Amino acid sequence: VLSFHGSDVPASPYPSTYSWAARWGCGLSDGIVCCSSNLRSYLVRDLRDVERDRPTVIYSGIDVPSNPTAARSKDQEPFVLLSARLVEKKGVSVAIEAMKLLHESRPDAKLVIAGTGPLDDVLRKLARSLGVADRIEFAGSIPHNVLADMLRQALFVIVPSHWEAFGMVALEAMAAGKAVVGSRNGGMAEIIVNGHTGLLVPPG
Repeated sequence: VLSFHGSDVPASPYPSTYSWAARWGCGLSDGIVCCSSNLRSYLVRDLRDVERDRPTVIYSGIDVPSNPTAARSKDQEPFVLLSARLVEKKGVSVAIEAMKLLHESRPDAKLVIAGTGPLDDVLRKLARSLGVADRIEFAGSIPHNVLADMLRQALFVIVPSHWEAFGMVALEAMAAGKAVVGSRNGGMAEIIVNGHTGLLVPPG
């Protein structure tokens, strides 16, 4: 069984460099699995020899925490959490620019960015240039158990990606009892129920 998770699909917005392998693998496989209906639509569009009804959608699963609604400490500064690799497709710059827009109405708002990547220096410079560096914490790489605690303590979680095949962090946030603001694209629109479990916004 061949399982596709994102940029390994040749036709995704961030194409694979080994599309020949995808075609070869699909031809040999007994079954094909995609992590979202959106990703399946890219696969069958690009690999025309793959029948439309052949790939099966199986959403990714997570371990649900035993205490998903742990109360925030009263003396803790409120913060919004973004957990992502610091790469272009994750849209972290969009979140930083949003902090600039939010600064006048909510000067106490704080954004915590958990993750590392090649755009670290670029994003830090952007925060300084917009005058919001003091309201943004670059927390770096966070162990998964610590991130789980941060999810429970956050006001809400944002996923500003330009495209996500699925969006595991959105599931983890909702399992922790948090609303999610996410981009209306890819698998995110299949995870978030707009106005109920979070808000969907246009990418960017």
